[in-house]
Amino acid sequence: MEKLNLSGGDIPAYLLMEIAEALTINRSLKELDLSGSRLSSFGLSYLFSKLAKNKSVSILKLSNNSRLDFEAVQDLVELLLSKESRLKSIDFSDCNIPDNALALLCNAFGLANGLQSLNLSLIHFSSSSLLALSSGIANTRSLI
Repeated sequence: MEKLNLSGGDIPAYLLMEIAEALTINRSLKELDLSGSRLSSFGLSYLFSKLAKNKSVSILKLSNNSRLDFEAVQDLVELLLSKESRLKSIDFSDCNIPDNALALLCNAFGLANGLQSLNLSLIHFSSSSLLALSSGIANTRSLI
């Protein structure tokens, strides 16, 4: 199986943790769609930590999830900056990302290893997060 679509469900943290654990073993899944799944920040942080051990997932769809906090985005940034990350595309469209977390993500994506696509549509940008986005664009090495 190369694609797993779990969008639109209500996935509690303990089940997301089970999925994340399975990803440390799985070597065939390339796309994981968790859009609109009401994911907790704790569950997302756990997922990001386990994705560092996964060698196949390159597309991660998280659109329409409103519980992202600074710590979860910080864990994602750590993953993106690591050499272990295989993520090439991340969809955060219509996510309610706090401004400080959005600024962190925007600053970091330009330095991310291998990231080619970052969808931030339907996101509210403040002036500080837009400045961070422009910095990320200026420093990008791989974003298409």
